[in-house]
Amino acid sequence: MTFIQKVESMSRGIVVLDNNIESLESALQKRNIRVVIPPAGMPDNQIIEKLLPYRIFITNNVRHFTSDASSFEYGIIEVPMAAMADPVNAAKMISDAISQYALWSKKHGFLVTLSLSNKATYKEIID
Repeated sequence: MTFIQKVESMSRGIVVLDNNIESLESALQKRNIRVVIPPAGMPDNQIIEKLLPYRIFITNNVRHFTSDASSFEYGIIEVPMAAMADPVNAAKMISDAISQYALWSKKHGFLVTLSLSNKATYKEIID
């Protein structure tokens, strides 16, 4: 096992972070969450097929991703753009939602929507 594999195995989990909110990367890493950011310009269908299966996708634009969540078995956390003004608090909201809904253990599509009032709603996505 390489050093990187050991570090990843000690993290809480791995998320994929949408490019337009990559300012959350550092704050999520400080909460022991490993972050993957798709390369700039990567088409949505490649993100879905190559990066998202069995992971959680954090975005503020769920429109192109909800229809495939069940088939590719990934979850989505929707973060309001206004929350990005405070990345540390946004990361805490994400971390709290992951714990509250035991998201690391989910093996099917789901959508968690965060609100500015620090509340989260959970919805299963079924084909």
